[in-house]
Amino acid sequence: MELELEIRRQREVLLNAVNAHDLDTIRALVDPSYEGKNEAGTVVIKHDKAIDYAAGLFRKHPEYREVLEIEDLQIAGNIARLTTRRIERYTGIFGMARTRDARQVETWLQREGRWVLAEERVLNEGTDGGGVVVPWWMWC
Repeated sequence: MELELEIRRQREVLLNAVNAHDLDTIRALVDPSYEGKNEAGTVVIKHDKAIDYAAGLFRKHPEYREVLEIEDLQIAGNIARLTTRRIERYTGIFGMARTRDARQVETWLQREGRWVLAEERVLNEGTDGGGVVVPWWMWC
C-alpha cells in the first residue's frame, strides 16, 4: 500500500509539473530511457524529443492543461504500470476551446529510490479519436 501511495504521489507531481509547464521537473521525472509508443507498440518518440515537443506545446498553447485519472495501478517489484485517462484542454484554431480525451498505459520504474516515467503506450479504446490516438507530444 505504501508503494502505491508513493507512485500516485509521484504521478501527481508530474501532472502538476505539466500543468505548470515546468520543464525542469518534467525532465527530472521522465527517465532517459523513456519511449512513447503508439497503440501498435511501435516506438514513435524518445526522451529528448518528447521534452522538446513538450516545450513546443507549452510555447504554442500557454493555456494547455491536463486532468488525469488513474484507472488501474499494478506494481511488481520496481516496476509500476498505470492505466490512465488524460483529458487535455487547450485553445485550437480560431481560438476555439478544444478537449482531447485519451487513455494510455504508463510504465514507471523505481530508480535510485524514486519513481520515474519510462514508457507510455496509447490505447485505442476509450478515446475520442475514432480509434486514432495521437499522444500530446505528437500534435504540438
